[in-house]
Amino acid sequence: MIIRSLIFAVLILTSLGVRGQHDKKAQQHQQKEARYQQLQALVESGQYVFSGRFALPQKGRQVDLSSRPNYLRIKGREAEASLPYFGVAYNSSGYGSGGGAGINFTGVTEGYKVEENKKKYRLMVSFRVRGERESYTCRLIISGAENTLLSVTGTNRQPISYKGSIAALTDDKD
Repeated sequence: MIIRSLIFAVLILTSLGVRGQHDKKAQQHQQKEARYQQLQALVESGQYVFSGRFALPQKGRQVDLSSRPNYLRIKGREAEASLPYFGVAYNSSGYGSGGGAGINFTGVTEGYKVEENKKKYRLMVSFRVRGERESYTCRLIISGAENTLLSVTGTNRQPISYKGSIAALTDDKD
């Protein structure tokens, strides 16, 4: 009798543990889905800003950007960027006194496209924009608000990437 009671108790506890794991996985899935929908809504609004925490040059180590203000703002069809650059410029003319060696542009986006990977809860945004002296191809891979990768390829320099975050664009400059 005691053995039956022990076996029954073990079976109940085991089934409760399995149910608890299933409930936890379902809850995690719901949380991921909710965060993904928030990111979709943010990107669809066309009003967001990327802020980099690290620059990832083609050669060399990652650079901490915490003490350097930097951003890529998307406001409707317009993109504005002020990002530090660490890499090789192919054509150095025009980078001297005027705009520094960073990636700085304000312009209308061309070919703005959003791709979704619902299975991995990831959004990919790509567009081109013409700066004053150079054209840029930008690609954002958004795996979470705090887990965003921006890759920028200029016509006159090596590509560079930035790890950072995106957030809703507010009325005041972010």
